[in-house]
Amino acid sequence: MFGTQVRSNDSGTRGVSADFAIIAAVILLALAAPLSVLAARWATPFSDRAKEPKLVELEFMDRRFAAPDSWLSGTRTAIVQERISLRIPLPDIIGAEGDPQSVVGLTLTPADGALAPSERPRALYSRFLSGEASAAPGGLIRRRFRDGTPYEGEALLIAPPDGRAFSARCPAAPASAMEPVCFAELRFGEVDAHLQIAMRDIDQWERVVVFVRALVVGVARR
Repeated sequence: MFGTQVRSNDSGTRGVSADFAIIAAVILLALAAPLSVLAARWATPFSDRAKEPKLVELEFMDRRFAAPDSWLSGTRTAIVQERISLRIPLPDIIGAEGDPQSVVGLTLTPADGALAPSERPRALYSRFLSGEASAAPGGLIRRRFRDGTPYEGEALLIAPPDGRAFSARCPAAPASAMEPVCFAELRFGEVDAHLQIAMRDIDQWERVVVFVRALVVGVARR
């Protein structure tokens, strides 16, 4: 009797245990999908936060502003005064269509009182230019400097009609293996902006000018 009773209880216990195991498995399966969704949602803010650029506080002409750490050129000093040099990836200026390998060099300095960049094509460069003109990328006009002038070996790219909106000096006939670079200057009130733009990116000059103007005006308002 006792032997039979014990065997009966063992089989009942095993049956109950099996039922609990099945129920637990069903519950875990039911919770697996929502838990995975929640885990993804919890993880997303942290991953996004990790991608956010580190900002460094800079000081320029008694005004402070923040710039991404990746823009800083040379020593990554917390605060720089009177002159700021930045290297800005082209995608940060024109969006994802920009080549990630392309960088625009930008140096901000107080305006030095020299002839404004907008006046230089007419008042300074025109006397040294050849009479030939040709079309250049971005709707610019290309004029080559004459040999024997201070700008020999360079060409002047100007925004029509007279270069007041933008002008850049570029190598007339790049011969080295290095990426040819154009140099341009802009003036916004009391700030001069000195630009270095790869010749292959010069067609983006309008968007670069808009970006730099917004940056300088934003700093000036602080």
